[in-house]
Amino acid sequence: MEKRSSRAIRCRVLASVPAPIPRSPSRFTLEYTAVQNLRLEVSATGAYYDIVGVPGLDDRRQGAFDGLSLDMRYRILDRAHAPFGLMIDAEPHWGRVDEVSGEPVDRYGVDLALVADKELVPNRIVAAFNLLYLPEIAHSRVTGYGRGRRRLVWQLHLWRRSAPIFSLGPKPDIFAATKG
Repeated sequence: MEKRSSRAIRCRVLASVPAPIPRSPSRFTLEYTAVQNLRLEVSATGAYYDIVGVPGLDDRRQGAFDGLSLDMRYRILDRAHAPFGLMIDAEPHWGRVDEVSGEPVDRYGVDLALVADKELVPNRIVAAFNLLYLPEIAHSRVTGYGRGRRRLVWQLHLWRRSAPIFSLGPKPDIFAATKG
């Protein structure tokens, strides 16, 4: 088996939350492929809030360091050499700011995913099924109020050469078992 190693530093800007809550998140990512089929990614996230006159939320115009995450993806099966691709993904994360209000919080969670994909038309069309478990807890440093949630999410995606054709399921993230 060929061993490959690569390093990349990537900075990407994530999409803003739709109005009426203007939030501009950004993420700085360091990605490392330690061995073939194992990718590690460390990310630091910042956010800027511009909230004025939104009922139920305090006015807030501020930037903040939001948090850190470590994404670990392991490709079990490569669809180039197997009937389908299969990947597991674990991403523990820690956050300091509420995603909606910008209020100071302590937020902990982990995103766990099992991803299967199959090439339907060679080099053209791929179908993917994602099963995600997303537990998270948050505790407000202002009010002392805490909350927790656990979600089990499934997704079905169909895409052509990295461009989505069809997605079914509650979360818009698209994983591909053979992308690292």
